[in-house]
Amino acid sequence: MFRLYKIPKQSLKNNLKYLNYINILYGLTFFTPYIALYLQQKIFSLSLVALIFSVQTFVTILSEFPSAMFSDIFGRKKTLILAALIRIISFVFLLFANHPALFILYAIFAGLAQSFRSGTDQSLIYETCHELKTDKTFQKEIGRYFSLYTIGATVSAIIAGVLSKISLEFTIWVSIIPAALVIYLTMLLKEPHYHKTKTHTLKKHLQILSKEFKSRTTLRTFLFVNSLLVAIFTILQKFTSVYLEFKSIDISSIGYVMALFYLLNTYGYRLSHRFTKKFNNNLTLKFTILAFSLTILLSAISKAYIATFIFLTTGFFYSLMTPIFSEIINSHTNSEIRVTTHSLASILTSIQVVILSILISLSANLITINSVFILLSIIPLVILLSFNKSINKNCS
Repeated sequence: MFRLYKIPKQSLKNNLKYLNYINILYGLTFFTPYIALYLQQKIFSLSLVALIFSVQTFVTILSEFPSAMFSDIFGRKKTLILAALIRIISFVFLLFANHPALFILYAIFAGLAQSFRSGTDQSLIYETCHELKTDKTFQKEIGRYFSLYTIGATVSAIIAGVLSKISLEFTIWVSIIPAALVIYLTMLLKEPHYHKTKTHTLKKHLQILSKEFKSRTTLRTFLFVNSLLVAIFTILQKFTSVYLEFKSIDISSIGYVMALFYLLNTYGYRLSHRFTKKFNNNLTLKFTILAFSLTILLSAISKAYIATFIFLTTGFFYSLMTPIFSEIINSHTNSEIRVTTHSLASILTSIQVVILSILISLSANLITINSVFILLSIIPLVILLSFNKSINKNCS
């Protein structure tokens, strides 16, 4: 149901500004480059690290639809505030945990925070642009939004390289400051007009989603393809510190390597709109999927700093394709279930992350992290070959 009052357009424009600031602050999570290594040092097992990541994604899967329904019923702002509060709680558990069970509690709260934010931020940007009658600028706005996270992450990784010399725990302490600022800025957001769902039960809400999903072939195709690519990138990020250590990169240098990784991410998000204007969505998407696959493979078969340099470019090609997928999915989705649709994408991603994490956990004693990356590099190529016709038909 539409609201009976009209929000001033200037307030809606401020939404984009505040959301950009918030995403920078989300990027300032100083322990991110070292999370796998930190957990490995605390619990002395790569298999348990993979298990903790699996628990986090499993919790995200279970809470995606309820959190999306919360957003579609009660609003984007309340949902984002709740996500920010739960996120700080997860930091506390990560900082003070001294037993695998407590790290699992960290994973539970981190998964909940992720699910409540998932899709809500993108929906708020899309609905703000729509209300301002600037729909054509969405790909540019979402590209800028994504890039600002990586700017924050770049700064974070550089600082983390220094903070890690004090201790890995100290990187978590410092991360609490920007996390608290996220809560404050989120409270300044304004709700745009959007078609609120009339259903107040999860069952009815899912029935609407099922009906929409069955009738939209393009939406089904791009949700699946996007979720699988995001899952691969998520696994690459989670195990980057372990991978770089395997490549004989000094621990104090990992933060700086990640800073360059995020910097290239930033350029990818910002250049995506220019690429699609010059080469169209179709060519840009196919090129970036192919390049994403090849750079993972070439990095894995190379050594030390050559491998690291090539690995840096995987983030660039991934970020080029992300705004394209976001625009296609949002434009093919009913606003009444927009966040729920994003949650479905997140669930698909989470399921695939769980499967991949479990496979890594089971094979940890059989193959190296390098071999895992080689196997992951094959998947984008298979996607491109399998869905080439669908991309040609539905992506112009």
